[in-house]
Amino acid sequence: EDTQICPKLLYQVPWGVGCGKSSVRVMASPLGSPAVEGTDLCAFCQKTVSILFCVDCQLGTCSICDTERRRAQGRRHLEQHTRIPFNKRPPAGTAGANPSSNPLSPGSLAQQQLISTLDPSGPLVGRIIEELNRFKRYPATRCADLVLDGCEGLTYLQASRMLERVGEGRVRAVALFGMGRCELTEPLEIRDGRKLGVQDLYREAIHVDPTYPFSYNNISTTISDTETVTLLDGRTLTQRQLYIVALGIDRNYAFAYSNLGLCLNGTETVTLEDGRVLDERAAFLEAIRCDPEHSVALYNLANSLASGHATVTLLDGRVLTQQQLYVEALRYNKDYANAFNNLGTSLSADETVTLADGRVMGAVQLYIEAIRCNNNHSNAYYNLGLNTRGGGTAKLHDGRELNRRQLYLEALRCKPDDAMSLVNLADTLGATEMVTIDEWPMGKRQLLIEALRHDPDYANAYCALGNAIGSTGKVELSDGRIMTRLKLYVEAVRVEPDEPIFLRNIITCLSGSDSTVTLHDGSVLTRAAVQARVDHLVSQAAANATR
Repeated sequence: EDTQICPKLLYQVPWGVGCGKSSVRVMASPLGSPAVEGTDLCAFCQKTVSILFCVDCQLGTCSICDTERRRAQGRRHLEQHTRIPFNKRPPAGTAGANPSSNPLSPGSLAQQQLISTLDPSGPLVGRIIEELNRFKRYPATRCADLVLDGCEGLTYLQASRMLERVGEGRVRAVALFGMGRCELTEPLEIRDGRKLGVQDLYREAIHVDPTYPFSYNNISTTISDTETVTLLDGRTLTQRQLYIVALGIDRNYAFAYSNLGLCLNGTETVTLEDGRVLDERAAFLEAIRCDPEHSVALYNLANSLASGHATVTLLDGRVLTQQQLYVEALRYNKDYANAFNNLGTSLSADETVTLADGRVMGAVQLYIEAIRCNNNHSNAYYNLGLNTRGGGTAKLHDGRELNRRQLYLEALRCKPDDAMSLVNLADTLGATEMVTIDEWPMGKRQLLIEALRHDPDYANAYCALGNAIGSTGKVELSDGRIMTRLKLYVEAVRVEPDEPIFLRNIITCLSGSDSTVTLHDGSVLTRAAVQARVDHLVSQAAANATR
């Protein structure tokens, strides 16, 4: 009668909260360790209150935190406690989220505190190490946030550097990991005098504590999918292998599953250390199993589906469409620009979707939301331009009203080498009109030549440039080739040989029945032969559509 189940076990244990004695789901009735009630410092909100204290994992939680964790939005409440303590939270609307912001001023109390805590036996260091040890089974990234944010008066980077100087083992690994997570502009000096960049900081963290899975995940972000990294123990690992090692240490590491899924294409599979074989979609499903509110995994899973109404069955039995997955991702991250953008592209012209907060939106509203979340989202500007026809405008959240041409210019401001935006911008110009990009005036032809410089396999750009120069015109591409209209259309067919419209363009350049054209596959075709190929492709497409 006097004991209760450890309250942590009433939360999603695979996510990492709890002493690991149960694998039950949220709100289930687990069989776990007994908990006794007492008065202590709540491990989550740092208040001395009446708590439920697990006698096995020694992690106490107050009744308020315990109640909140049992609710549907419990994890976000938990993250608020661990990421930014109440007494350090910035006012609403301020930045404050950058770990390297808010440097200390000379002679400040915080700077004096930093100096006083460099002693490994100092009270602050002792409390931090004690908290870290109490959170052995707590998710390591959250643990790092809690410990490093717990250094009152210090920035995340300053706290990391201080702990690196005095800590050992897991404490020092967390500190090195924290240093690597900050946006560094130059290498940092560690306690032995070496100056290390981001990759070397993670490499050192792995060397200090090879069982810290989050360092493997983060060091993988410093290399491409074709590169390898050599650790200090001599192992040379690819991105995939790093994620596999991380999951071998913690099989409930949601981000590692999600990142592993991004490394896989189509039917590719990988075998984990425990023998499980995962493909791209299975990796995303595992990430969602570990953290049902993992917006990135929900978004990635949606991207793996073929269309907006294609479905996938989650491991909890729910069957969701691509659109529903995007909506779920936005439920847990209301500022997810990519999810707004991709949800917009999944809708047909007059289709709408209802978000988790009840708002009903069409594609245009979703692209505007994406730009609200990220003012430099090139794809959102481009897609909004596609949906803004004629002399219409789109009104953004900052009050700007942009027409189609201005939207493509914004897309190019964000991504100057975006060939699609260059081609569509050219489409808004008349024969003699000009636009200025990076102080350079450019007309229709110049924009299309620039598009082909960035993407030499862009069939629509060849076709548009052929249309722009006329039947007798010639144009020099950025690679020095002199192209006639016919040659440009032939290039378009090289890129997309089964597109009827490009073959039809070739027909318009063949003046008589005896005229021929030589394609890149070596075939020499008369006008009639090109027309026969067009007719075959059209009939084939019609047959496929009726199946």
